[in-house]
Amino acid sequence: MRRRILISCLLAVSLAGYGSGLRSFAAVQAARAVAQQEACLYQGLAAINPAECERYAIFGQAARLAFPVPGLAQGYVPQGLCYVAAIDCFAVSSYYPGGTRPSLLALVDASTGRRVKSLYLLLPSGLPYIGHGGGVAAWQEHLWVVSDATAYHLTVDDLFRAADGGYVRFRDQFRPGCRADVATCTGDILWVGEYCLGDRYATNPAHRDPGGSGNIGWCVGFRLDESSRRGLTALQNASPADRPIPDVILSLPDQVQGLTATTGGLLLLSLSGGIRPSQLLAYPDPETLFSRPCDWEADFAGQKRPVWVLDPAAPLARQILPPMSEGVAARGREVFVLFESAAPRYRDAAPVIADCTFALPERWILTAETPPDLLPEKNGIAAISSKIFAREGLTFMAKRDKIQICDSMFGSVNLKKKGECDLW
Repeated sequence: MRRRILISCLLAVSLAGYGSGLRSFAAVQAARAVAQQEACLYQGLAAINPAECERYAIFGQAARLAFPVPGLAQGYVPQGLCYVAAIDCFAVSSYYPGGTRPSLLALVDASTGRRVKSLYLLLPSGLPYIGHGGGVAAWQEHLWVVSDATAYHLTVDDLFRAADGGYVRFRDQFRPGCRADVATCTGDILWVGEYCLGDRYATNPAHRDPGGSGNIGWCVGFRLDESSRRGLTALQNASPADRPIPDVILSLPDQVQGLTATTGGLLLLSLSGGIRPSQLLAYPDPETLFSRPCDWEADFAGQKRPVWVLDPAAPLARQILPPMSEGVAARGREVFVLFESAAPRYRDAAPVIADCTFALPERWILTAETPPDLLPEKNGIAAISSKIFAREGLTFMAKRDKIQICDSMFGSVNLKKKGECDLW
């Protein structure tokens, strides 16, 4: 039975800014509360089936709405998230499906949640950058956006010289030696990691952990140097010039969409795949890992490099999040999680839609109790082994009854409610 539901959300936030004519963020939150019972909004999560929201009640009770995801109204798909301490802003990277527009980097004021500016990205050559923008990392005055086995470099000064809605050109780039899908900085190390999933998202066979973890992905770490124009010590003597040798390596689980280190000494991984529940895995931060011997040594361009394994079966903690989590970042004692489920290309298939970035208390990650029915072994979520995702291609193929949602700020969008599908 068709019905129309009014959902008050922030999908119409444009590149030109929020504007004085739009309601305040507090007013939007109040409107969400009014619509909660009918539209099944739970702390910013929208779904057709109330049970889908209730599955994430533990998450919803702990999370707060941090800021709207920029670029959704223009059709962009959010990917990377990092905190830029030098300017007290969050950086959000997004790509445009089909590559007909340049990828986007948005800055959001970390204190107010208001968008500062959105910038289209250009390659060092001046051509449009249409890459996935899977990860973004910041250290002091330096920023990196990663994708397509490449890390692209720019500076805070570059961002502030560009006008809102304008273009910013990467200064330079390098090849980190992995797929380059995610990135973060911890201490004085830039980490560039890869998303992997069996043959569908294959990695170099040399990246496979020879131990029992089943990991096939790497996260390579490069020491940072504030005296270097390009930020990396390894780039000073690299040969070829764009292929530095990493200093340290982490062995990653499947389907890592983002990673960050917290002030409390945790390394957090955001894992997701398709419309299944996402995961947030906690491990000791790299400095703690380095205090013990490495798990094995890998050969990188003829040089041995130490590898520490992040075993997906043995994290310090595992929390379940709504589907389609992407980048994750830490500021103070909070952890911020970005989702791509509200992007136009995905919201028809997503069982739960999140158009805001959420903030979680760091302590919640270690103390909250995961409902038994949401554990990976109960529902086939993404992280334990790439073998269980042979059916990934079926995720978006299930037929569902459509239902229309009328959004006062964005117009009508078609969503689908859960039907017959053995992947749910």
